[in-house]
Amino acid sequence: MTILPERLDLVKELVKPGTVGAEIGVYRGGFSRQIFDACQPAKLFCIDAWEPYKAYELDSLCHTNQPDNMEATKALMAAEISAGKCEVIKGYSSMVAKGWPTPMDFLFLDSNHSFDFVLEDLIAWHRHIKDGGVIMCHDFTETSAGAIAMKFGVVRAVAEFCTAYGWEVTHITQEPDWPSCAIRRK
Repeated sequence: MTILPERLDLVKELVKPGTVGAEIGVYRGGFSRQIFDACQPAKLFCIDAWEPYKAYELDSLCHTNQPDNMEATKALMAAEISAGKCEVIKGYSSMVAKGWPTPMDFLFLDSNHSFDFVLEDLIAWHRHIKDGGVIMCHDFTETSAGAIAMKFGVVRAVAEFCTAYGWEVTHITQEPDWPSCAIRRK
């Protein structure tokens, strides 16, 4: 297993220029911007519900101005959107995955962090990841105070998914409160 300092290092190591991928759980587009600037993917899909919902209430980001968050993402990624290198998609991630047409090299998952939602996203999206591709999951913790308060289930969902679908954790990051991991098919 490879250990890296933080999530941007993880992305820099695993996302190659000219690849296709998505960030799910975009908020205001700040990390989408970092992914694009650091890795220069051919296409980056920015997917988020951008609306409050009951199962998201424990997360403080739920209570921010969701339409404004989506517009901030569009503004931050405007040049890439105009160039056809970025697409902003509003929708619940597992629903978007059902009709997804594009094979991808990478996925950065930072959406609803409850066990059921993370597992649902992993199951819904893994079939769209090319052989040799990677799924990265942010907030790979269940023991920090914030993760406990928000009832995270990322670690358990990743473990269950990997066991059931033949994937394995290959990388983790060392952020003290909000680490990330990467998984690949065995």
